[in-house]
Amino acid sequence: SKHRRQDTAIRKAKRLARKYKADVIIHRQDGTIRDRINYD
Repeated sequence: SKHRRQDTAIRKAKRLARKYKADVIIHRQDGTIRDRINYD
């Protein structure tokens, strides 16, 4: 999804990922993957 601030987007994504036991994949502005967090 698109958010103005990356920290807001990451916080929301982590909350959803914990709830649904999913992965959070954080991208840089150029589209490459910066980080991946797994909530199995």
